[in-house]
Amino acid sequence: MNLKFRDYYVVAQNCDTGNLIAIHKSTGEVYELEHEVTEEVVRYFVNSSFAQMYESMKCFKKIKSEIIKLKEQEKIEEIELLFEKAKKDFSLIDSKVVINDDEYNGKGVLKMEKYKEEIEKCNDPSELGNMLSQAAKEGDIHLVQLIIDKGVADINYNGKDKVFVGNPTPLQWAVIGGDINIVKLLLENGADVSITDEWGYRPFNEAAEARNNRWGHRALDESIGKNDKEILEIIKSYEPKEWHQHEWCEQRLKNYELPNEVIEFLSSENRKIDLEGSEWTEYIEFYNLDEVRVFKWNNMTFVDLLHNVDGYDNIGAMSWIPEHKSFACLDMEHEKFGFIPGLTWSEFMASPARYIDGSLSWEFCENDDE
Repeated sequence: MNLKFRDYYVVAQNCDTGNLIAIHKSTGEVYELEHEVTEEVVRYFVNSSFAQMYESMKCFKKIKSEIIKLKEQEKIEEIELLFEKAKKDFSLIDSKVVINDDEYNGKGVLKMEKYKEEIEKCNDPSELGNMLSQAAKEGDIHLVQLIIDKGVADINYNGKDKVFVGNPTPLQWAVIGGDINIVKLLLENGADVSITDEWGYRPFNEAAEARNNRWGHRALDESIGKNDKEILEIIKSYEPKEWHQHEWCEQRLKNYELPNEVIEFLSSENRKIDLEGSEWTEYIEFYNLDEVRVFKWNNMTFVDLLHNVDGYDNIGAMSWIPEHKSFACLDMEHEKFGFIPGLTWSEFMASPARYIDGSLSWEFCENDDE
């Protein structure tokens, strides 16, 4: 998809698909951008519900012809002013709107007052937990404190929604967002560091993989990562010490019958492999022993081995399936899965580019028995 991303203004989000609804700055045309490209898009507007999204779309369609006219006249500054005015109109449509601007960034008086009313009326731990997740995700510490003070919210709420199906807890969202103050506040109020999401991520994993930017936050704000190292150490301090001791980690992986050569490699200092000759990616990096994630998919256990795949999602790209004593690969987004029959660790290490390319190109998915 050859898009000039910075020519697009995101006006809303399709709550059913997670795709972004965007208006092309140059032409006024409206597009639905697949969520895979969100890291590259400058977020000017993101709405909070499908119904409000419809209203916001009408708001922007009203200025479409004016945008086109100004573009033809090359009055770029006037287009910018038009969008600035539209921000104000847009914020009146929905007081919960998130706009990439200090004046309308979702922390304003209108939003706080609206939520105060909702929080006061609500006594459902899950519903309040969901509100807490949203507040942590948006980095709104005042709202997080308000919900905690109510004393009813499930502080470890990890229910699914239509866009984010990985089940992050409020603490995980705070770690993902790099918000050290919300991380501390949630931990002080009993947030559980042991809860994992659907892909085996607990808060520690999110902190350890923060630089991978798998949720796209850091593409929009480089300052988010400034506290990553400190957050990682704080999370570790709340975990049992044995979770980071070599003997315990080694035994954990042996219980999944992971080959000894792999465990040895994960214990080594240099776990990054440059993939010379690869047609898909430049390098991969394996997890440290204490970072390895385990999750279930289609009734199979995945011992996920890769910390980073340059330019790609690392989840499932090279995994061990103990039930079959086999290496396998999974593209979770497209639900493509395949075993890599008979592959030994020594064979993989002799030609890593061959097997990683096969994983990323779905070559092995022809062997899918699922």
